[in-house]
Amino acid sequence: MSAFTEDRKHLYVEVLRETCNATKAAQAVGVSSTTVSKHRKDDALFDERCVEALNEGIDLLEHEAHRRAFQGTQRGVYHKGELIDVVHEYSDTLTTFLLKAHRPEKYRERSQVDSNVTGTHTLIVETGVPHCGADDLV
Repeated sequence: MSAFTEDRKHLYVEVLRETCNATKAAQAVGVSSTTVSKHRKDDALFDERCVEALNEGIDLLEHEAHRRAFQGTQRGVYHKGELIDVVHEYSDTLTTFLLKAHRPEKYRERSQVDSNVTGTHTLIVETGVPHCGADDLV
């Protein structure tokens, strides 16, 4: 791997902003993710620039999701390899994600557990965790 110079750090930050992907950004400048982590730990200014770039990238990603959800996108309709029409599509899935992100108190997933247990049982309820088999419970 090559030295992680200031020029490469600058490029890393730009690629991170564009991709929101630390691994891709490291690959783009020819350094390992471990090298980036070490420099972020040792260089507070570089770490701050990385956090800022990632936040800006996520803001751009959110803006694009909003645009696709509410302004839609154009999709060509083809028949026998020829473009015959263009349809305008919106994304209900992106709309749902945006509502959950901006109004979680109203749109988050909810669950309710009612239990009437006697004896010495312990009930643990976790949400957002993948289901595991009975053998995994301790």
